[in-house]
Amino acid sequence: LHVTTCGASGRRGPAPSDCAAEYNNSDSKSLISQLRAASFAIEDIPEGRGMTVQNWTSPSGGYYTLIASGARGGRGSGGMGSTLGATVRAVIELEKGQTLYFLVGQPGADACEKKLGKQNNTCTTSIGNESPATGMSSLLVAVKTLQVTHGGGGGGGGTFIFTKKENGKLEPLLVAAGGGGLGFGKFNDDGIQHGHGPYTGPGIHLDFAPTEKAGGAGGGWNSSATTDPLSLSVGRALLKGALGGRGCHQRNETFGYGDGGFGGGGGGCRTGGGGGGYIGGTTGYKSSSNGEGGYSYAAPDLLHTQF
Repeated sequence: LHVTTCGASGRRGPAPSDCAAEYNNSDSKSLISQLRAASFAIEDIPEGRGMTVQNWTSPSGGYYTLIASGARGGRGSGGMGSTLGATVRAVIELEKGQTLYFLVGQPGADACEKKLGKQNNTCTTSIGNESPATGMSSLLVAVKTLQVTHGGGGGGGGTFIFTKKENGKLEPLLVAAGGGGLGFGKFNDDGIQHGHGPYTGPGIHLDFAPTEKAGGAGGGWNSSATTDPLSLSVGRALLKGALGGRGCHQRNETFGYGDGGFGGGGGGCRTGGGGGGYIGGTTGYKSSSNGEGGYSYAAPDLLHTQF
């Protein structure tokens, strides 16, 4: 049974109708028909209302293998490098009639590539091509006023598998972290941008600097990895709707910065956004313009867990 993003992309998750269309076209209708998608209202958390979560009910008791993969982060304006989400695998014992809930992370958006050639319509940093109607003088003006930004990519969303208790409380089973967005400039594969396994403590941490116009941190299970949770660039925690952060939210126009993916990815700005996860990734390191990948999780009562 393969649970997908239902074809959705960007900061917001799919609508229930998107999932209905996605699975109606599947060749595995006998299994897919057991999936349901609905607008999931989390009680007492207004931000969570309208979040589309898919659910599946076990047709029989037994052991089931769960595999979750976080989404990749977006590339920076240099257009180079890779940032991968984490994959987590475990075995769970279910009774007949137990329901699992799924939120599938979506990739962070790439920043507009830093170049002077023609770019796609979503990029606002390029000159575009000269047309006969504009003439050379207009082209020269465009060159003089051209803004070529150093944009960061958005963080990838985390993928969450969880249950709902009789009292309505949500309990995480498996969380696969998303990758952090990449920064601008020469690609530096320092490893912090990929989705991580479980967080094991402070350990050796890179120096953090409050960089001007840094990207947004990633969202976690119940909070975001930031001291500024109200920033629109910050990815929202699952319990607050899992919305991806907006790329460089200071302006209405994005100037080519990448939005974070649904599942808590942080929006990119001068640095890449943090990845979503059980604990979201941070951003703004002195030694790296990449956003940090999020951190994964597996419930202790799962069997044969692999990160």
